[in-house]
Amino acid sequence: MRILFSLLFIGIFFSCQDNRSKNIKPGVLRFYETYFSSEIANSYYEAVEKSKTLNSEKASESESSLSSQFSKGLSDFLMPMGDYCFGWAKTNDKKKVDEILNHPDIKALFPKDLKFMWSAEPERISSQSHEHGYMLYAIRIPENKKPFGENNDIESASTGYDNNSGVITIDIKMTDKGAMRWEEMTTMNQSRVIAITMNNNVYSAPRVMQPISGGNTKISGSFTIEEAENLVDRINTNSKK
Repeated sequence: MRILFSLLFIGIFFSCQDNRSKNIKPGVLRFYETYFSSEIANSYYEAVEKSKTLNSEKASESESSLSSQFSKGLSDFLMPMGDYCFGWAKTNDKKKVDEILNHPDIKALFPKDLKFMWSAEPERISSQSHEHGYMLYAIRIPENKKPFGENNDIESASTGYDNNSGVITIDIKMTDKGAMRWEEMTTMNQSRVIAITMNNNVYSAPRVMQPISGGNTKISGSFTIEEAENLVDRINTNSKK
């Protein structure tokens, strides 16, 4: 999702099923700093080589010499996607990528504060391609383990409408403390990417163009009114706890 931050507006694509019921699962809207792919490139290349070794060992244990000769590694399942995103994978390859990246020997190659998260839904790979896949983001976990969005940073959410773009919006009202934290976070991350997540799924990874102040943010995207209302319910259910 190549969407840009502008003052008090965030472009974000959501794809949620309409499950408005008494069993709505609450979710915390969390905002994370991320690693550029170039910042962890050495770790990636080491992981690619190490994953091939691990697969070769696994193949040898199963006495499959043919598989051993043509063992596959991380780069066979995870495709490059530029600097803002760690890579993308086909739906059927997600499980294999997770298996590789969660292996202790592979995890040890990456920074300790890094956590990988997939996009919530498959996305179009590029404007020139009709191919879709899941995006994988390199999330930077805060030292205190508490990203923006927790500690009552968000007061409430409601649905709205952007007259200029003609799209449905989710209007986020932040607490006084949240407004100050959000302005500080966007100030420190200018020209970088922030991942907007819920339940360990990335719904958008826009680049910060300038600090966002005021405590009110509109999230606009391609969701229907039912999808927006569902998400608002989930956010508000959590914020009222």
